[in-house]
Amino acid sequence: MIIGMMALAAFAALCAFALFGAARAGSAIRSSRHQSYGISTYAQYVHDKDDLNRLGYPQLLLRRMGSVSSFGMSFNQLGMLGGAAALYTMAIDYGGQTVVGWGWLLLGLFGIAAGAAMAELCSAFPTAGGPYHWALALGGVRWSWITGWLHTLGNAAMIAFMNYFGAQMTDGYLSSTLGYEQAGWTTIGWMVALYVIQWRINTARLRGTRTLLSLGVWIGIGGAVGIIAYLAWSTWPGIAPVQSLFDSRYSLAGDGASNRLSSSSTGWLIGVLLLQRMFVGSEGAAAGAEETADPRVRSAWSVFLAPVYVFVFGFVLLSILSITLPLSTSWGSISFASWIASAVGTWSGWEPLLILLCMVSIVFSSLQGMNALSRSLFAMSRDGALPDHTRLSRVSARTGKPTAAITAAAIISGFIGIVFFSLYGGGEDGLLTIAGFAIAAIQFACAIPISLRLFKERKRKELRVAPWQLGRASTAVHWTAWLGMVISVIGCVFLINLYAGAALLIVTAVAWMASLIRGERFERKLQLSSRRTRVELQRIERKFGPLFLDGK
Repeated sequence: MIIGMMALAAFAALCAFALFGAARAGSAIRSSRHQSYGISTYAQYVHDKDDLNRLGYPQLLLRRMGSVSSFGMSFNQLGMLGGAAALYTMAIDYGGQTVVGWGWLLLGLFGIAAGAAMAELCSAFPTAGGPYHWALALGGVRWSWITGWLHTLGNAAMIAFMNYFGAQMTDGYLSSTLGYEQAGWTTIGWMVALYVIQWRINTARLRGTRTLLSLGVWIGIGGAVGIIAYLAWSTWPGIAPVQSLFDSRYSLAGDGASNRLSSSSTGWLIGVLLLQRMFVGSEGAAAGAEETADPRVRSAWSVFLAPVYVFVFGFVLLSILSITLPLSTSWGSISFASWIASAVGTWSGWEPLLILLCMVSIVFSSLQGMNALSRSLFAMSRDGALPDHTRLSRVSARTGKPTAAITAAAIISGFIGIVFFSLYGGGEDGLLTIAGFAIAAIQFACAIPISLRLFKERKRKELRVAPWQLGRASTAVHWTAWLGMVISVIGCVFLINLYAGAALLIVTAVAWMASLIRGERFERKLQLSSRRTRVELQRIERKFGPLFLDGK
């Protein structure tokens, strides 16, 4: 009872922490000089375009995203249901049920702090580069190149991991339903199909993408609420006491449950690191800042609120799953959706719907991951950080999107996924390796600009005047976020897979060497770009962008 009350108090404290951050940010916005134009779309567009021009960039991307679609960029990339389907069973297998109890609360603390820290940076630098541009503004060329390449390859690996798992789940279900034999090449085929679907959606007109982003939010939240409500109604009180989520001395036996002893501390940490996947990617809305109306406020709110929603809904969902359904003794032979359907007898006929729900979450997560990856490539190409900068920074006049960068994002991620899983297979070791690298690379990339924000002696003017701020609590929140990211990187390298750490070091070293070779040329180009006049920027917008100054 005492442990349960302590856990409930911790959950309430984290919710209060999120509310405190939201209140401080709201107060800062109201007291700032920033002006939002509300229903005046044209006035807001001109204001946002001029704001981007002051940063030295022309408005080439269509700026049509609103509050819900901007939130969808971050929330969908976190992939609450898809992440649970991919890693929940593996996390429980390593760390026991307490990874859902105390582990999720710990992840919530670091995840919410990371969202708040990155929201401040997004409000100060509302550009498509996200962490890459934050590092460029705060630390210069070398840190920006390391950040950009780590973030790019980390996102590419995460898309490959999610798509392969989705293909594996789809192939397994259809092979048993249609009667064909599942093999490595059939799973790779479904993986390629997922890439083609995501590429096609991302290259379509913005209106359809905007609708899908909003739809993904409602499906994710609605699906979680539906599963929670039905499990609570049909299986409560379940087969395990609530205390088993917070006390490792409880072991389950009988009635189909596995007889598990207390997991080791190393296994528990691995389980927590795997669940952290559902808190990685909240910076997705920052990648769409140049396509969002009033990004200094809306994109920042999206980056902050996405991990808050995942923390609240994810904690309830995973807790209900853990205490109401029997643990499986053979995770590798059944999918997450099949486990739920078989455990709840009344859901046995609903297995296709559950698989579809998990697949939709996976597709939306990878869809937004590809979108964020393409915007990073677009921004790096525009600045000259990539050799082929004239092509990947090109924007389609028909869709207002960087089609070449989207195609490159799909090819890079697809190549990584196909080569990796063809060589190492889709077993537990292969999934752990690529998931560990993806989590570590993204966390490392996001930790760099936060480190620069903390260790720089002088605070940039953009940070001082940004509307979304936490005031005096900002430094403590940034330290908390930085600490969580550093622990995550170290844990992924030394606990999950050393090969992931080796790949991380290779990417960092190559990016550093590239910045030494081409850094001076890159800096000269940036200096020339920063001296562009308003007339020159308008000329670029009219020649290469889909929108003119008058918004037509």
